[in-house]
Formats: sequence, structure tokens, C-alpha cells
Amino acid sequence: MPWPHAALLAALCVATGAAAAAPASAATVAPTPADAVFRPVFTTPQGPLNAGTAFVARLDHCDEPVLVTALHLFGPGGGLKQTMTADDVKHGVAQAELTGIGRNARHMLFEVDSLTPENAQPCCSSARMVGVGDVAAFTAPARLKSIGLPLAPDAAVAGDRVTLLAPLVGDANAELRHDAIVVGMQDGFLVYKFVEPNIQLRATSGAPVVDAAGRVVAINLSGGHMDKGDAAATLGGGNPVAAWRGAVEAACQAASGK
Repeated sequence: MPWPHAALLAALCVATGAAAAAPASAATVAPTPADAVFRPVFTTPQGPLNAGTAFVARLDHCDEPVLVTALHLFGPGGGLKQTMTADDVKHGVAQAELTGIGRNARHMLFEVDSLTPENAQPCCSSARMVGVGDVAAFTAPARLKSIGLPLAPDAAVAGDRVTLLAPLVGDANAELRHDAIVVGMQDGFLVYKFVEPNIQLRATSGAPVVDAAGRVVAINLSGGHMDKGDAAATLGGGNPVAAWRGAVEAACQAASGK
């Protein structure tokens, strides 16, 4: 299967958000990976940012859980008038409101400190994603550590089966798990082909892509139909964990004074 040109990935950023749905009644059952996934609303100097998806992660060198999403949401793609840089996010985002989408769905509001790496860059404004790439990260309450998703120790490779964990806009009955097969790395993106060719990926930017063990391999950033070769296929592009894990862990350690 031919790989997409970088410009195709750049044109397919899934940035549009949707209003958070009302939380479902939480049952007392064991946590599932989907319990770590939320519809977020962040307070910003430009007003509320209600876009995309976010998830809670557990990082080896962070004492507390970390809230992770996509940096490119903090701009026109997410409904803001101006693009926020990593420094803007650090000084301008102080609160997050989360609405859960899993079986133990919950709603919460809490203050945050940014753990976004200073060299993080929003995707899709250039052909290639470099460095830590597109990632935004924040402190999260200690009580969320039990639902946090671990990060995969190894990079996903071509042929691996992965799953996007995200609700789909406009389909209340849709599954939260969307299977895909890794195609490989392309211009800094981990590229994967969805099993369901007609999947609609709107508002899934910032969602976790996990391996068979439920460990995060990438942050979903982009998606859409190929323009040639296999027109029926829907591809996704994500920021692989290896690009940003170390920088976020370093920000954790700096915030805790280690």
C-alpha cells in the first residue's frame, strides 16, 4: 500500500472539537483503558477551548498522572482566534474540565500546570514533524493515577495492531475502540490504516493510540482518506511516544523540584 505524502497528513489534522457530552452514570467496575479518555475544556486567555480529546497517562518518571492532548488544538483549529505556543500554554492555561467517555465516566474540574515541552510544535503547519512534535501536557490530580494509561516501552512497527480510543462525533452508539494496522513512520508521524475504511475521525485529535496491552504508542493527530492507491482506506497519523516521553518526564521532574 503506498504511503501518504507528508502534505496529505498535514492537510488532515483532526482539530475540530465538539461540546462535551453529559457524563454517564458511573458503575463500580474495574477501570478500562477508555476510562482514561475524556472530552476536555481548557480555560485560555482567549476563552474556553472545547475541542478534541485528552487522556490521562502514567509516565515512569512522573510522580503524578499527566493529562495529555494535542498542541494544535490550542489555536484556530480548536476554535481560538490565535495559535498558542507552548509558552503561551504554560502561562495561559490554568484549568481543565473533563467529561469521561468510558464505563466509569466522570466529570471533574481542576487546576493545572503545564508540562508541555518548550520546543513542542503544533503539527500540520509544515510537511514534517520534528523534535518532540505536537504534544500538550498538564498536571492531573493524584486520584486519577489508577486510570492512567502506561506508555509503551517500545515503538510500534509496521504490521502491529493498534487501537484508537476515542468517541466519534455524532454517533452516540459508536464503539470507543477503533482498530488499525501500523503502516510505518512517515515524516515524523506514526501512520496507521484503520480497519473500518469509513471511520469519521472528527474531534479525535489528542486521543491515545494504544497497543494490544493498552499502552500508549502515539497521540492521534490527523486522519483522512488516501488520495490515491487505496481510496477506500482511512489513515491516521500520530505523534509517537518516543518523540515526547523524555521531554514530558523532564518537565515533571522540573515541576517537582527533582
